[in-house]
Amino acid sequence: MAAGGPTRMPERFRFRDDVLRTAASRTRRRILASALASAAAVVAVWAAALRPRGGTVGSVAFALALLAVLAFLSLRRRLRRLHARWSSFEVAVGDEGIGREVEGFPPITIARADVASVEERASGIVVRGRSGASLLVPREVQGYERVRELLAGWAPAPAAPPGG
Repeated sequence: MAAGGPTRMPERFRFRDDVLRTAASRTRRRILASALASAAAVVAVWAAALRPRGGTVGSVAFALALLAVLAFLSLRRRLRRLHARWSSFEVAVGDEGIGREVEGFPPITIARADVASVEERASGIVVRGRSGASLLVPREVQGYERVRELLAGWAPAPAAPPGG
């Protein structure tokens, strides 16, 4: 039991439903842009160096087809990993501390007594522990305002100046 009453169960926060769709869309755009830039480079090399030496359209078509297959496989792998990580993302805030779990990453836990600072940035709330651990609560979590409310009093009081 914590001083002042019973310990509450930690509240859990996950990404909003739209966040995964937005991240997947951004990933698709990036891979498409990379594939198009690579395809343009392949065509430029073929036109500048291989075509004058007898390179056929079939050779560039093969290279572009191979590039398309590799881009597709990369996209599938990245979207699977993105979905697993983003859908498993969870922040738990309780009386005793804050923790974050994400598939593929070690869990992070910062005890409330170990909190060195709590600061809000453009990307979200950053909680830093005296041990060096750091945890970001992104603005995209469902209930972000509630997390802010729960962490409002967590920053330690500034140390008294010496001799004061």
